[in-house]
Amino acid sequence: MVYEAEICITSNLRRSLAESLSCDRLERSAKTELRKLLLDDYTESSNKSTVVPIRLVKAVHKALNQERMEPIYLHEMLEGCELHLPEYTAPPRNPELETRIQRLKAEAAEREYKKMTKNVASPETFYKENLGHEMKAMNNQIIAVVNFAVTVVGAFVFGYKGSEAAMEIPNVAIQLTVAMILATIVFFADLYFLIKKTM
Repeated sequence: MVYEAEICITSNLRRSLAESLSCDRLERSAKTELRKLLLDDYTESSNKSTVVPIRLVKAVHKALNQERMEPIYLHEMLEGCELHLPEYTAPPRNPELETRIQRLKAEAAEREYKKMTKNVASPETFYKENLGHEMKAMNNQIIAVVNFAVTVVGAFVFGYKGSEAAMEIPNVAIQLTVAMILATIVFFADLYFLIKKTM
């Protein structure tokens, strides 16, 4: 539906419209429409102003300029007038279109919800993943402790048996002292690397 812009009639515009009724250059249909508008303007209550289409104002302006010796300018005719646009009424929507729009909105909302919750795991999944992670960490710690113990015990045995093989006459006190010194050195070296690895 095409809307035609209209102008609220003021006293200045009313004079020009009334003058154009006596103009011979104005078409008969335009005169009839003007008479009706001016009659409505006089009979209508003061709270609602009468409006005239812009095309009719342009026709009046053209006819008056052809009749008069002194030209009348359109902006002078429209001085103090306000533009009146009819209120827009939206056409009724097609029911099929409305159902399709609702379906698409629901799908978009579902996609948005899935996008927001894709990183949220269920408690079972979290528990299983957490348990697996803890088991792996515990296995690594057990392996480190066993490796630590085996290395220190191995150093002790090596020191004890190595000193026994180096002496002609076995002396248990010297063998234990050498074994303890070697095991202590390996203990602190292994402890240093273990702490360095975990930090």
